[in-house]
Amino acid sequence: VYRARLNALAGYIVDTLRSPQLLAVQEVENLAILERLSKRVVARGGPRYQALLLEGHDPSGMDVALLHRAPVRVSGARALFADQTFRGQPLYSRPPLAVTVTAPDAMTRVIVHLRSANGLGEKAWVAEKRRRQAAGLAQWARQRRDRPLALVGDFNSAPDSGAFSEPWTLMAASGLYNSWEGVTEDQRYSCRHRCRPQTLDYIWLSASLK
Repeated sequence: VYRARLNALAGYIVDTLRSPQLLAVQEVENLAILERLSKRVVARGGPRYQALLLEGHDPSGMDVALLHRAPVRVSGARALFADQTFRGQPLYSRPPLAVTVTAPDAMTRVIVHLRSANGLGEKAWVAEKRRRQAAGLAQWARQRRDRPLALVGDFNSAPDSGAFSEPWTLMAASGLYNSWEGVTEDQRYSCRHRCRPQTLDYIWLSASLK
């Protein structure tokens, strides 16, 4: 099953995504898996990717990461808010990964995977944790919105859906551009939940990157 998934992902990267120069990844266990995936991409006729991953606090071992390939060059990566806590535990199980890209265009790219909505209707702390995660990220982005900045990944939120919308609302107020606005309304979804289109994944851009 593991080999089949690697092959399927490699095929999707090469054949469907056309080997993008920058690829944000969520729910990956470790660097070794990304290195194996890169080898499968090469075997599929695609380019060789380099991987960046910093271990977070997720009890299941899931992290966020970045795959990048030539001509992209990066000069470093750091985990944002890694020391912040909530109810005695890390505020971000998967701290946002901020990567400094130096070429071909300079930018800061932040890979995000915010807390899911599991338990949102039954546990008040779930909504509070999601709110604090998004508020911290939105404030950080607002202070840097005059620079080339992209926040990408799984925000586990969508507009017009009650408490589930709070992270999206906070990000929308950050001053960044929501790239879904450039897509026709019938195509504004990144997954299907119970057969219904839903948007959970976003690319938020500063004005210069837009």
